[in-house]
Amino acid sequence: MLDLIGGEPLLYSRLEDVVRLASQSGVPASVTTNGLKLGDKAEALVEAGLPLLQISLDGWDEESQTARGNVKRSFERLCDGVRAIQKAKGSRTFPIIRILTAITRVNHDRLERVQQVVADLGVRYWGGIELFLSQSHRSREAP
Repeated sequence: MLDLIGGEPLLYSRLEDVVRLASQSGVPASVTTNGLKLGDKAEALVEAGLPLLQISLDGWDEESQTARGNVKRSFERLCDGVRAIQKAKGSRTFPIIRILTAITRVNHDRLERVQQVVADLGVRYWGGIELFLSQSHRSREAP
Protein backbone atom coordinates (compact mmCIF):
# COMPACT_ATOMS: atom_id res chain seq x y z
CA MET A 1 0.00 0.00 0.00
CA LEU A 2 1.27 3.43 -0.92
CA ASP A 3 -0.06 6.15 1.41
CA LEU A 4 0.27 9.65 -0.01
CA ILE A 5 -0.22 11.88 3.03
CA GLY A 6 1.39 14.76 4.85
CA GLY A 7 1.69 18.32 3.73
CA GLU A 8 -0.85 18.36 0.93
CA PRO A 9 -0.46 15.67 -1.76
CA LEU A 10 -2.68 17.54 -4.24
CA LEU A 11 -0.02 20.26 -4.49
CA TYR A 12 2.32 17.79 -6.20
CA SER A 13 1.92 18.40 -9.94
CA ARG A 14 2.62 14.77 -10.89
CA LEU A 15 0.45 13.10 -8.25
CA GLU A 16 -1.71 11.34 -10.83
CA ASP A 17 1.46 9.91 -12.43
CA VAL A 18 2.48 8.44 -9.07
CA VAL A 19 -1.00 6.96 -8.60
CA ARG A 20 -1.00 5.55 -12.16
CA LEU A 21 2.46 3.98 -11.70
CA ALA A 22 1.39 2.41 -8.42
CA SER A 23 -1.79 1.08 -10.02
CA GLN A 24 0.11 -0.37 -12.99
CA SER A 25 2.55 -2.02 -10.57
CA GLY A 26 -0.25 -3.63 -8.57
CA VAL A 27 0.33 -1.41 -5.53
CA PRO A 28 -2.85 0.17 -4.17
CA ALA A 29 -2.49 3.87 -3.40
CA SER A 30 -4.29 6.06 -0.92
CA VAL A 31 -4.39 9.87 -1.02
CA THR A 32 -5.28 11.83 2.13
CA THR A 33 -6.07 15.47 1.41
CA ASN A 34 -7.64 18.60 2.84
CA GLY A 35 -9.73 18.62 -0.34
CA LEU A 36 -9.10 22.23 -1.31
CA LYS A 37 -7.68 21.36 -4.75
CA LEU A 38 -9.72 18.22 -5.26
CA GLY A 39 -11.99 19.76 -7.87
CA ASP A 40 -8.97 20.45 -10.09
CA LYS A 41 -7.54 16.92 -9.76
CA ALA A 42 -10.73 14.81 -9.62
CA GLU A 43 -10.79 13.47 -13.17
CA ALA A 44 -7.05 12.82 -13.30
CA LEU A 45 -7.08 10.87 -10.01
CA VAL A 46 -10.02 8.73 -11.09
CA GLU A 47 -8.45 8.04 -14.50
CA ALA A 48 -5.12 7.16 -12.83
CA GLY A 49 -6.86 4.36 -10.92
CA LEU A 50 -6.83 5.73 -7.37
CA PRO A 51 -8.47 3.12 -5.11
CA LEU A 52 -8.87 5.17 -1.91
CA LEU A 53 -9.36 8.89 -1.34
CA GLN A 54 -9.50 10.26 2.21
CA ILE A 55 -10.61 13.84 2.79
CA SER A 56 -10.31 15.79 6.03
CA LEU A 57 -13.56 17.45 7.10
CA ASP A 58 -13.78 18.80 10.63
CA GLY A 59 -16.70 21.22 10.35
CA TRP A 60 -20.34 21.21 9.37
CA ASP A 61 -20.46 24.63 7.67
CA GLU A 62 -18.11 27.35 6.47
CA GLU A 63 -17.54 28.92 9.88
CA SER A 64 -16.78 25.67 11.71
CA GLN A 65 -14.51 24.34 8.96
CA THR A 66 -12.64 27.65 8.77
CA ALA A 67 -12.05 27.48 12.55
CA ARG A 68 -9.86 24.40 11.98
CA GLY A 69 -7.41 25.92 9.53
CA ASN A 70 -8.45 29.53 8.99
CA VAL A 71 -8.84 28.95 5.22
CA LYS A 72 -11.71 30.92 3.75
CA ARG A 73 -14.20 28.99 1.56
CA SER A 74 -12.59 25.72 2.65
CA PHE A 75 -15.95 24.06 3.38
CA GLU A 76 -17.39 24.99 0.00
CA ARG A 77 -14.24 23.96 -1.89
CA LEU A 78 -14.02 20.65 -0.04
CA CYS A 79 -17.68 19.80 -0.73
CA ASP A 80 -17.32 20.81 -4.37
CA GLY A 81 -14.24 18.57 -4.61
CA VAL A 82 -16.14 15.56 -3.24
CA ARG A 83 -18.88 16.16 -5.79
CA ALA A 84 -16.28 16.44 -8.57
CA ILE A 85 -14.77 13.08 -7.61
CA GLN A 86 -18.21 11.49 -7.52
CA LYS A 87 -19.01 12.92 -10.95
CA ALA A 88 -15.68 11.76 -12.43
CA LYS A 89 -16.11 8.35 -10.81
CA GLY A 90 -19.60 7.84 -12.24
CA SER A 91 -20.68 4.23 -11.71
CA ARG A 92 -17.13 3.01 -11.00
CA THR A 93 -16.40 1.40 -7.65
CA PHE A 94 -13.17 3.32 -7.13
CA PRO A 95 -11.98 5.47 -5.65
CA ILE A 96 -13.64 4.72 -2.36
CA ILE A 97 -14.25 8.07 -0.70
CA ARG A 98 -13.74 8.31 3.05
CA ILE A 99 -14.18 11.43 5.16
CA LEU A 100 -11.83 11.79 8.15
CA THR A 101 -12.74 14.06 11.05
CA ALA A 102 -10.36 15.27 13.72
CA ILE A 103 -12.37 15.62 16.92
CA THR A 104 -11.57 19.05 18.32
CA ARG A 105 -12.81 21.53 20.89
CA VAL A 106 -14.83 23.17 18.11
CA ASN A 107 -16.69 20.07 16.93
CA HIS A 108 -16.67 17.46 19.71
CA ASP A 109 -20.23 18.25 20.77
CA ARG A 110 -21.55 18.68 17.23
CA LEU A 111 -20.33 15.55 15.46
CA GLU A 112 -23.87 14.72 14.36
CA ARG A 113 -23.72 17.86 12.21
CA VAL A 114 -20.49 16.69 10.56
CA GLN A 115 -22.04 13.26 10.04
CA GLN A 116 -25.03 14.90 8.35
CA VAL A 117 -22.73 16.68 5.90
CA VAL A 118 -20.99 13.36 5.15
CA ALA A 119 -24.39 11.75 4.50
CA ASP A 120 -25.62 14.71 2.42
CA LEU A 121 -22.51 14.37 0.24
CA GLY A 122 -23.39 10.71 -0.32
CA VAL A 123 -20.19 9.46 1.30
CA ARG A 124 -20.57 6.09 2.99
CA TYR A 125 -17.31 5.94 4.96
CA TRP A 126 -16.49 8.26 7.86
CA GLY A 127 -13.67 8.00 10.38
CA GLY A 128 -12.61 10.10 13.32
CA ILE A 129 -9.57 10.67 15.47
CA GLU A 130 -9.33 12.46 18.78
CA LEU A 131 -7.08 15.45 18.31
CA PHE A 132 -7.34 17.01 21.73
CA LEU A 133 -7.35 16.00 25.34
CA SER A 134 -7.03 18.36 28.24
CA GLN A 135 -7.03 18.00 31.99
CA SER A 136 -10.68 19.00 32.06
CA HIS A 137 -11.48 16.02 29.80
CA ARG A 138 -9.33 13.41 31.55
CA SER A 139 -9.61 11.93 34.95
CA ARG A 140 -6.91 13.21 37.26
CA GLU A 141 -6.59 9.85 38.93
CA ALA A 142 -4.05 7.33 37.73
CA PRO A 143 -5.51 4.26 36.05
